Amino acid sequence: MEQELRKTAVNRYLKGETPKSIYTDLKRSKNWFFKWLKRYKSGEPEWYKDKSKAPINRPAAIGNVERQRIISTGSSMSWTFLPLELGHRCPGL
Repeated sequence: MEQELRKTAVNRYLKGETPKSIYTDLKRSKNWFFKWLKRYKSGEPEWYKDKSKAPINRPAAIGNVERQRIISTGSSMSWTFLPLELGHRCPGL
C-alpha cells in the first residue's frame, strides 16, 4: 500500500502536478514527498522500497583476533575467590 502511494506521488509529479497539491491530497508531509522524489531521481530500480535502518557495520564490535585474545587471556588466568564472609568484612574487594 505505502509503496504504491510513493509511486503514485512521483507519477503525479512527473505529469506536472505541484508537490504541495500531491502531498496535501495524499495526507503526507512535504519531507515525505521530497524524500521519495529524491529516491526516484537516484535511479535505483527499487527506489520506492524501504531501506533498513539497522547500522551497516558495528563499530563497537570487536574483531575475531581480539575476541580470541580475550578468551585465551581469561582461560590462562588463575582466579582466586574469597570466602563470602571475608568479602562482607572487606567491602572494597
